[in-house]
Amino acid sequence: MSVILGKSIVNLISGSTSGFTGSTAINGQIYPLQIPDGKTMPIIVYERESEPEYSRDGSQWYNSQVTIYVITGNYNDGITIAEKIVNKFDNYRGTATDKIIDSRIKNIAESVTDEIFMQKIELAIKNY
Repeated sequence: MSVILGKSIVNLISGSTSGFTGSTAINGQIYPLQIPDGKTMPIIVYERESEPEYSRDGSQWYNSQVTIYVITGNYNDGITIAEKIVNKFDNYRGTATDKIIDSRIKNIAESVTDEIFMQKIELAIKNY
């Protein structure tokens, strides 16, 4: 089910960044679509869009586009966090629990505004 994908994304990011401390510690700050008021960096925000596909036998899966934003106050911290996320999701073969069939990196970009650094990671995910 495509709606479970958000939970899987949070769990996979949390697992791949759990060893970070200091300025790269995420501390569970992974949010869908927007950042709640009062949160401090680093923060991860994600969004997803899914389109169902069906096989002749009635099986269903989704082709999902997921964008993950790593937002930090320091460029190097953003790169460190983004690298862990890219390493986790690039060519990832999922499990029955996370419902991900496979994942590929589509694009990586970066930007800066007023000392806020953002790493943007775009994924193509096939999921149940």
